[in-house]
Amino acid sequence: MLPFIAIVLLTFITSLVLHSNPFSEALAKHDSSMFTYFGYAMENGKIMYTDIFDHKGPIIFIFNYLGILMSTANFDGIYIIEFISLFTFFVFTFKTGKLWNTNLVSFIPLIIEAITLTFFLEGGNLTEEYALPFIAYSLYSFVKFFKNNKKIISYEIILIGISFSIVFLLRANMVSLWLIFCLVILIDFIRNKEYVKLLKVLGLFLFGVSIILIPICSYLYMNNALKDGIFQSLIFNFIYLDTSGERNDAVRVLYSMLSNYYLVMIFSAFLAQIAFKWEKFDSSEKKIIVASILFAILSYYTSVMSGRTYKHYLMPMIPTVTLPLAILLNEIPKKISQIKLICVVSLVIGLTYNIQLIDIYEKIYVTNIVEVNESDGIDVKEQIILNNKNKKANLLEVADVIKNNTEITDEIYVHRKSGYLYLLSDRLSSIKYFNLPAIDLNQDPLIGDDFIYDITHSNTALIAIDSSFNSKRKVGIELEFYNFILKSYDLIYDDNGYSIYLNKSINK
Repeated sequence: MLPFIAIVLLTFITSLVLHSNPFSEALAKHDSSMFTYFGYAMENGKIMYTDIFDHKGPIIFIFNYLGILMSTANFDGIYIIEFISLFTFFVFTFKTGKLWNTNLVSFIPLIIEAITLTFFLEGGNLTEEYALPFIAYSLYSFVKFFKNNKKIISYEIILIGISFSIVFLLRANMVSLWLIFCLVILIDFIRNKEYVKLLKVLGLFLFGVSIILIPICSYLYMNNALKDGIFQSLIFNFIYLDTSGERNDAVRVLYSMLSNYYLVMIFSAFLAQIAFKWEKFDSSEKKIIVASILFAILSYYTSVMSGRTYKHYLMPMIPTVTLPLAILLNEIPKKISQIKLICVVSLVIGLTYNIQLIDIYEKIYVTNIVEVNESDGIDVKEQIILNNKNKKANLLEVADVIKNNTEITDEIYVHRKSGYLYLLSDRLSSIKYFNLPAIDLNQDPLIGDDFIYDITHSNTALIAIDSSFNSKRKVGIELEFYNFILKSYDLIYDDNGYSIYLNKSINK
């Protein structure tokens, strides 16, 4: 019971840095409302991929749709999904540690991973966040499979297949765990000529995969979205990679981020330990160790391969230290008293993560405290709170302009500004490109030409752009888009960083 309460508390503390904390009125630094728009649009009859363009898998659409359905006027349903996701991740991380250590020792990796996670979440509601519980469960099941002498428990293999399918349909580059451990299991079965077991495991795994894959593919097919879904979530991602910036610089920055939270140090200590004690590990542990090393290497490659320095891309790296930490902590003497262990661990983590813990406190403070006492001056944290409140007030003013100049049934377009204004103004996007991907449209005419066709042939009542876009040098697709605005729309608002243009057919 005590571990359960501790994990709930840890989950709640971690969730306090999320944009979707139901008790917070502050505007998040990282605006993940782009994905929230998925759920809002689907609730209003839009179909993923055909009506909503994005290069993520269909599961992120479904999670946000469920979140919108669960939401009320005073509570954010997406927060519930995020809380369950984080809680499940911590539970199976704890259970993996328990395969080697006591309850108290097994809780140490949770604290270390939670500290790192708060910085990689970047506001939450992200594909990487939702993948964590399925990675953690599968890692636990794979490890238990080897430690239990390859005992086949049917429902666990099926759940591993379901987990793989969900993560693949979140974002296909996050399936490193299954690729590595399944390969190790395949080689082990073939080497030992255990073909019957291999076929049984393979059948159960594929059955689990089909439980998720078949219904979703059927839904997409019945809504004429399967072709678009394959293009956007798979093929387009290769285009997305090709348009990335300087990869070497990005890899260096992302590696530095991992080092700053001591993930590299932990893994280096783990490698040193296994090099020193390799002969003392039994055969099952050796398989687990080899798989865990390959899992970390492949996860790092898939995390940095885009060449983009988004912190949340590194979230799948967090589970890669679960096994190294469990095996490292197994060196703690078993006879040490719990009080002494708590004191030592608290001191070590406090000294090691001193800067990070202070940053976490400040993140929680500025995300959840909305009142500022200006009588005694404004400190840095209070200034951030005020900036967030002012930013939200400005966005609400822009949203009011949209609502006052359009009807609830009118559709609008907001150019490269995520999904926040759609949600605040309660308006749908007139085109599937509600938020254009981060690519140069002139270098990708397939998307660029389709965007121009959509916007010029849609019945868009209002267009909102960043005010700086007016003075920005424009060529190709962007110039064509801007000329279309000037020809067919009238400027009705230019403030708070936004320029709003109303369709001339409405503005009469």
